Amino acid sequence: MNTITPLRRLFPAAAFASLTTVAGACSPPVTDIVATVSEDVGAFDLAGATREGDTFRAFLCVEHGSESDTIANRVLLQLRNKGYQRIELAVTPTDGSDASRAVWTPSGGVQMDAGRAAGENPCTSTTEAHE
Repeated sequence: MNTITPLRRLFPAAAFASLTTVAGACSPPVTDIVATVSEDVGAFDLAGATREGDTFRAFLCVEHGSESDTIANRVLLQLRNKGYQRIELAVTPTDGSDASRAVWTPSGGVQMDAGRAAGENPCTSTTEAHE
């Protein structure tokens, strides 16, 4: 007669619960933009996004100018695997801080520089819509 002791039945369930708890306790990956932005660097939004051939352009509206580089790098990380050969983000803080531009190319990597993009700024209407 083959009997399974209660302890032997309990072990697989306990092991599964333990692994599930450990996996859930890990911090979110850097590529989880929605969670990381809302939790540690403030809100953001992409506005006026366009694609011309293999070039992607957009305004990146960020809540806190002090976090512009961090948010731009996270967005660029998400967009790099989409097949673009050039990604241009006009980073515009809604707190009145200085704007900047982030450009990524496969050969040059990420280049950040100060300077507002010419033309209309869709970040103004984006932030008003969220208030």
